[in-house]
Amino acid sequence: MIPDSVETLGAYAFAYCDQLSEITLGESLGSIGSYAFIDCTSLTSVVIGDNVTTIGDRAFCDCDRLTSVVIGDSVTTIGYQAFFDCDRLMSVVIPDSVTSIGDYAFGCCNSALYTEYAYGTYVGDAENPYAILIGLTNKNLSTYTIHEDTKVIASYAFSECERLTSITIPDSVKGISSYAFSSCDSLTSVVIPDCVTIIGSYAFSSCDSLTSVVIPDSVTIIDDYAFSFCDSLTSIKYRGTQEQWNAISKGWYWNSYTGSYTITYNYTGE
Repeated sequence: MIPDSVETLGAYAFAYCDQLSEITLGESLGSIGSYAFIDCTSLTSVVIGDNVTTIGDRAFCDCDRLTSVVIGDSVTTIGYQAFFDCDRLMSVVIPDSVTSIGDYAFGCCNSALYTEYAYGTYVGDAENPYAILIGLTNKNLSTYTIHEDTKVIASYAFSECERLTSITIPDSVKGISSYAFSSCDSLTSVVIPDCVTIIGSYAFSSCDSLTSVVIPDSVTIIDDYAFSFCDSLTSIKYRGTQEQWNAISKGWYWNSYTGSYTITYNYTGE
C-alpha cells in the first residue's frame, strides 16, 4: 500500500518493478503520473483511491499479469494507453466521475474485458460491461445508437467514420473524449445529452457536413478546437442561458475555422 502521506506519484515512479504483486493507492493520493507502473510484470491487482483524479498516459501499460482494476470515485481522466497491452486484464470498475478516456487506454487487453454490441466495442465490469465505448468494428455504418448504459465515449471512437450521418447518444453519457467524432464527414447534426460535462479537444473537428449542434447546460468544458474546421456549422442550440454559456470553460480556438453560426439560448427542442 502506498502511504497516505503520498499525494502524487510522478512519472516512472515504480516503472519496471517486478516485485509488486498488488497495489492499493492511499486516499491522499491525487494523481498517478505517466508511466508510473509501466511494465510491472508481477502486478495482478490495483485499487485506486477515491481522491485520485488523473491516471497518466501509459501508467499501467504492459502489466502482463494484471487481471483486475478498481478505479476510485474521483478519477476524471484516464490517459493514453493507460492500461494498454495488459493482456490478462478482464475487469475494470469505472466510476461515474470518469469523463475522458485516452486513445487505446484499454487496447490489447484480455478478450474477456471487451463486450460487443451493435458493431461497437465496450469496456467495463460484470455490473456494467458497456461503461466505455472504445470504438466500432464497422467504420462504414451510416447510423449508430450508443448503448444506454455507456458513461464515456473514448478518444477516436468514431473518428473517420466517413459514412456516419447520425448518432444517438444516451443520457447516461457524461464525457465525450478528444477526437471522438473527428473527421466524420457525413455527420450533419448532433444532440449532446443532458448529462455530458466535457466535450474533449478536437471532439468534432473536421466534420465537414455538420450544420447543427445541441449543447446541454450541464457542459462545463468545451476543450481546444472541439468544433474546429466544421465549416458548415451554422447553428448552435444551447439549453442554458447566455450567462451560463459565457461561463463554460472554452479551450484555445475551440470553434475556430467554422462557418458563420448563430447561438440559440434556452433551447428546449429535441
